[in-house]
Amino acid sequence: MRLRFWLVRLLSRFDSYKDIAHPVRFLNAATVRAFLALTAIPTEAEGISDQFRRRSLGNGTASCARFFSPGADSAVFIWQGIIENATKQVQITFPIPRDWLKSAAKPHLHLVTCWHPPVNAAVTHLWACRKIAAQLRPKIDADALRGKGQAHVSYPVIDRTYDLEAFAGESALDGDTWFLELSYNDIGEYYVGQEFSPQQKVAFAAELYDAGPFEGA
Repeated sequence: MRLRFWLVRLLSRFDSYKDIAHPVRFLNAATVRAFLALTAIPTEAEGISDQFRRRSLGNGTASCARFFSPGADSAVFIWQGIIENATKQVQITFPIPRDWLKSAAKPHLHLVTCWHPPVNAAVTHLWACRKIAAQLRPKIDADALRGKGQAHVSYPVIDRTYDLEAFAGESALDGDTWFLELSYNDIGEYYVGQEFSPQQKVAFAAELYDAGPFEGA
């Protein structure tokens, strides 16, 4: 109920900004969910591991405050789009400045990808019928990076953090543009009583930040 409340509240706040250059009233729920998961305030729980805390309490308390009052110590990217079908993929480019990578003590990228797949309760242990794959590449022809975090076999959220420290060298990269490739696979039978579009809405929210100690600390 708390997540649903914040989805409605944030969508209503977005709608109040419909006269700005980019009409945010067309924002879909997967985008809002990705942003709220990315910026959630972790719940404090003493005496238990971080992994158990996340499994039992989730990402924490959702809030739309950071959308309207962004922090100065990180950069947040928000994207939404459509994958045409299971044979296609979308490729998103976004900047990660080399100068920032060199100056940051521990550069990291936190990426949350969300989607709303067709579902079928008859598909035992899966429920969802589609699974998104997200691959982050520093170059168009480079191998995809491995991130740490959560990616359930069918739950429509991927929450991963990437350590970018290996790309801080002088000759590690030849540009500031990174690539994120999104595609989906059918992992379960569709409900036979309804036709589903092959198009799949997908969104992500990503935060670029320095996990190292502050200067002078």
